[in-house]
Amino acid sequence: MSARGIRIALIVAVGLAAIGGALALRHAPTHESTAVISVTRPAIPFRSFMTQVIEASKIVDPLERCLKMPDPPGSHWHRDGVEAYCRYRYQPAMTSLEFRQRIAEGRGDEVDRVLAEDARAQADDPAAASRLDGAFYRMGLMESTPDMRRAVDAWKRQRPQSAFAAAASGFQYSSAAWQARGQDAYDDTPEENLTAMRKQAALARAELDRAATMQPPIPLVFAEMFSLAMRAGDEDDAQAAMARGLAVAPDDMALRLIQSAMSGGAWGGSPALLLKQASEAAARAPRQPLLWVVVGRARMKARTDPLLHAPAAKPTLAMAGEVATAADLAWLARRAYLGKAFSESLILAVEAWRFDDGESTALWVIGMASQQARYSEWARVILKNAAQKHSDSVSVARDVGVALLALKEPVEAERLLSYAVERDPADTWTLAQLGWLYLNASHRYDKAKNVADTLIQREGDDADGYALRAFAQIETDDPERYKSIHVFLDRFEQRDGALNTADSLRTYLAEHPEPLPRGNVTGNH
Repeated sequence: MSARGIRIALIVAVGLAAIGGALALRHAPTHESTAVISVTRPAIPFRSFMTQVIEASKIVDPLERCLKMPDPPGSHWHRDGVEAYCRYRYQPAMTSLEFRQRIAEGRGDEVDRVLAEDARAQADDPAAASRLDGAFYRMGLMESTPDMRRAVDAWKRQRPQSAFAAAASGFQYSSAAWQARGQDAYDDTPEENLTAMRKQAALARAELDRAATMQPPIPLVFAEMFSLAMRAGDEDDAQAAMARGLAVAPDDMALRLIQSAMSGGAWGGSPALLLKQASEAAARAPRQPLLWVVVGRARMKARTDPLLHAPAAKPTLAMAGEVATAADLAWLARRAYLGKAFSESLILAVEAWRFDDGESTALWVIGMASQQARYSEWARVILKNAAQKHSDSVSVARDVGVALLALKEPVEAERLLSYAVERDPADTWTLAQLGWLYLNASHRYDKAKNVADTLIQREGDDADGYALRAFAQIETDDPERYKSIHVFLDRFEQRDGALNTADSLRTYLAEHPEPLPRGNVTGNH
């Protein structure tokens, strides 16, 4: 085997947990009887489904495209729920960039006026259900970033009596608290992270409490209060917040979605509790069809939450028995892909993309599963369009970059991964993917070595940097390559996930024997 032949394969599966971690939810469905009769559609085979998808994907208007897309083969999704969710997802709304521009220009009063109109519509018009909730998400106010925090602070200065600005400030602090905590289990989280989390959470609660006393009432405020209390382990406070929210807006989708999200095994919940929530939402759904999405999530989670029971034996597609959120469908698609159910994973990812064409995990699954199902050309178009439309999204840049690399689009993949690393320098997983791209696709070994050095410096006990360094040195016949090989083998050979890399390095040693030290060279005298 040549040195070039033993290049390590691109690591696209190792970081799946990191990609999945961008999802706020880890959930899925079960059956319970209701008095509501489901409207069914005839089942269609996979190829026919994809033919309809490809045709619908040509529609430029996202709402029209969403309405024209087929439901999953054999599904029984309520049509009124699908239509309501399409309209919710693609309602006209101020973008994050537009919001920041208006605030920078001192036009906070315009932002308040737009949101006040959304609040009135949400309260008075059943067709505008959850419109205000959706506006907060579309404006990027639910995810804390330095730019957004500065914009919200400026908004508060311009409009000190604005309930919307107070709520947005609380949402930013709440998101910052979650970011400060990190993704590790509580027992594995450093105390300094927990201290930072508590500080941000206290700021969040103060802002949310203030917003809750102002007009107009904002249901999403109570949803975030519920979430904060659950994360702090205060179930009584959480239930009080939920009760206040449901008293204000009993048909609010965001309230009921966060309730189901935090009723799984990680939060002391149960399948029975989730199915009860699904029944309650189903009873109200004929009046408010958007609640079918809550039914879909609660049933899905009751069936698939790994902390509630062993994984179900039924096909993954059967777990999406009702329309659910784009994030839920993307999570299920990823699970199906990891289980090598490639057709099912592509169907589920397509449905997630249908409802959110910037859902990064769904885009990743589309890129990966399409290769197995022979829809690579279509997938390339979808991914490139998504990257262009959501050009300010780090998660889209990261996940689409990895998928396009697998689809043999290294130039665009490098651009996207470089952008993601530039925007989030602390993301060592994405940095590692960029390093492997330099090694395997663009053959820029000096850059690969630089990435390896950075990874080793930042993540001293992670195998990626050491493996990348060894292979980059092998490609360039670097005199230090044997030392790097032995460092990797000594530190990581026995670790899970490192066996293939170790085997490749040992193969290289067998085929390219290490030169003996000069002092040990013998010969005729």
